[in-house]
Amino acid sequence: AHRLARRLLARAACFVPDKPVPIPLLLATVVANQNDLTAHLKAEDGLSRLIALGFLKSISSEQVVIHRLVAAFTNAATIDDQAQVSVEQTLLTALADQLEAIRFLGKLPVALSHVRFVTDTALKEAHELAPRLATALGRHLREIGEFDSAQWYLEQALATAETQGDLYTLGRSAVFLIRVLESQGNDQKALHYLDRTENELRSAGPESLKWLAEALHRKGWVYFRLG
Repeated sequence: AHRLARRLLARAACFVPDKPVPIPLLLATVVANQNDLTAHLKAEDGLSRLIALGFLKSISSEQVVIHRLVAAFTNAATIDDQAQVSVEQTLLTALADQLEAIRFLGKLPVALSHVRFVTDTALKEAHELAPRLATALGRHLREIGEFDSAQWYLEQALATAETQGDLYTLGRSAVFLIRVLESQGNDQKALHYLDRTENELRSAGPESLKWLAEALHRKGWVYFRLG
């Protein structure tokens, strides 16, 4: 239980300090099988220990916060080097679940500040999940009309996916980036990314054909508008 409490603390420190973190999301970072009742009970016990000791503060039955000083100390101590990756995966799963359920990311299942914070860390440290998180965040920002921020995150996603050789995410991020540029009336820049993406995706495997087809579709409309 002590070891599990330490793992939970390390993961809590990966979120924005002093901002409410949903308890189910935090618990999911240490429970591999969400149907494992025993694992859930052990995780809840670990969380209760952290609250009792003052490392986390309960602000409701569904949310806790971690003080910025506790978060800074925890991160400096590096008590769990897999904490950040676990949080990234759990957050990405939550976003994917919502997208599958309602096909919309205009409203996030987690506070935007947490999504941005975790994504920024992933990008800074060049983690494997960074381009997927940045794509999801960029898609959300586009859907709420924050086009400049959406463009920045999608450009980061595209560049990181290209570096990692993740052509599926590259195609996905490129299509959403192009949609953002079209919304801004920037067809010339959209065409630049379309040409770049088309060349990459033509050399990719069949799993990327969906995004190649979408890119070619968008390219046709860009040429139509440009005359």
